[in-house]
Amino acid sequence: MALSKRELDDLKPWVEKTVKGVLGFSEPTVVTAALNCVGKGMDKKKTVDHLKPFLDDSTYRFVDKLFDAVKEGRSSRHSRSSSDRSRKRELKEVFGEDPDLSKDSSNSKKKRIPRFSEVEEEPEVIPGPPSESPGMLTKMQ
Repeated sequence: MALSKRELDDLKPWVEKTVKGVLGFSEPTVVTAALNCVGKGMDKKKTVDHLKPFLDDSTYRFVDKLFDAVKEGRSSRHSRSSSDRSRKRELKEVFGEDPDLSKDSSNSKKKRIPRFSEVEEEPEVIPGPPSESPGMLTKMQ
């Protein structure tokens, strides 16, 4: 019953709150140890053995709550995902197929519309040699 990283992240706030309720203060070490036990898929007995040094007499009660929360979290995620699927089906039934999506996949790219109008390039003008002016040095100087 190993949990994914996302499931562990979802469970972490509950574990933090429960550890604080059991111990009377927040203890990140216990939270991390509990999440590691559940994340690795340990059974209740191994989890109790692992957390006993931290929680003493309340270990059994905490582990029972932890496993109930994991089970509840999994069942709520499963039911939520199936309800999302049925909701998507209902939307398709109500609105029908999206005409943009029903086109050929080869024509799936939209035509690119330029944001700026193109500027026609003028031929580059190369300046000629400057004409002499009174302050300009000449070749003889």
